[in-house]
Parts: sequence; structure tokens; C-alpha cells
Amino acid sequence: MKLTCSVVEDLLPSYYEGACSKVSRELVEEHLKECEACQRVLDVMEGEELLPPEEEKEERELRSLAHWWKKKNHLNAIVYTMFLVVILGVGYYFATWYVDVTIAADKIEISHVYQMPDGRITFNLFVEGGYDFQHAEKGENGELYIIPKRSFPGTPDRGNPLWWNHYMDFYPAGIEREPSSPMSYFEPDEEITAVYVGPVGKGILVWQEGDEVPKATQEWEELIARYYAGDSQKYYETVSKD
Repeated sequence: MKLTCSVVEDLLPSYYEGACSKVSRELVEEHLKECEACQRVLDVMEGEELLPPEEEKEERELRSLAHWWKKKNHLNAIVYTMFLVVILGVGYYFATWYVDVTIAADKIEISHVYQMPDGRITFNLFVEGGYDFQHAEKGENGELYIIPKRSFPGTPDRGNPLWWNHYMDFYPAGIEREPSSPMSYFEPDEEITAVYVGPVGKGILVWQEGDEVPKATQEWEELIARYYAGDSQKYYETVSKD
């Protein structure tokens, strides 16, 4: 015996609540196997409302689009992250090589100021933190301003105090200059009348024309000769603050 849809729809509430007879239940279940419409009515009763076929198809398409968009956003996130890494890398490179920061005066000390037999004046420039630098400006009247600067964010020497010292020398006005000097990045014929370390107008005076400078000892001359010969370790050990 087969039931019609109208009869099954009348029996579905009792079937759903488990109140119909065993025979009625079997007949309903047999009908549901073959009738999609009645099965959908039961699904509504069980809280699993299905969309009409047209809407169900649209929902599947939307889900597919959402999945594609999610994958696209994931790919975009990877591309943007790589782009950001490149930008930060380029920025760090330019900051390190092209952006200078003046080292504070309280991080600088001058020591071992001596005049060598050939007339040049030597001194040690101590820069706390071991930063490497090379920057200077010339005044209108022969003043030389050595301005210690470090790159931004800076490349410190990782704490070895031996390399916080920098050997410097210069030839005062009227004394023939040797091109092998560590100061040779200045013009050889530059007439130096005074030397300052630090910003222009605020630097530490190392020497100026007319100053009496202590003559270098034999030990110091030998030390500088070894420095020029490539044996700088002994120099750094001698001038080190430790």
C-alpha cells in the first residue's frame, strides 16, 4: 500500500513526534524514500530547512567565490609581506650608509697629543661605543673640524674597547705634508691652522697655531712607526683606557 503526498503530509507531524503506529511509520518511511517533496517537508520540521534548488545553486556558487577570494587574500598577504620586507631592507640599507648621526661630545676624548720629529702632530681620538666614522669640515681660515658621526642605526664594534680608539695626525701650516697620513683624505696642500673635534663652533680644541705641543718620546715614535708598518695592535693596547 502506497500513501499519497497529502496523506503523508498529514501523518508527518505524528511521525516526527514518534506518535504514529508502526504500520504508519513504515508506510511514511517507504514514501519518503521516493518522494523528495515530502522529505523536504520533514527536513523543515527537523530544523534543517533546505533552500529551493535555484537558491541552493546560487549558494554553492557564492561559497565557491568566497573560497577563491579567501585564497586570493592569502596570496595577497604573502605578496604584501614580501614587499614590506623589501622596503624595510632598502630603508635599513640607506639609513646605514647615507644617514649620519653626530656622536655626542660626552662620548669623545682626546689624548696622546704629541709632535713628531717631522713636525706633524699626533693624537688619539677615543669614541665610546667603537663606532667607525670619517667626516670633517674645513673652516675659512684653515680650521679643521673632525666631526665624529655614526651611521643610523649605527654599526658598533660589539664592545671591544681596543677599537674605540682612532689614531689621527695632521701637518700644521708651514710643514710639508706626507700623503701617507691617516688624514690623507684631505687635500695634501691644505694649510691647517687649528684642529677641533666635534661640531663646528662646539668642538674640542686639539691644537691651534702658536700652541706648544709636547715632543714625542722615543717610545711613542717607535709605536707610531710600528703602526704605519701595519702592527697596530700594540698601539691600541697602549692607548686603551683599560
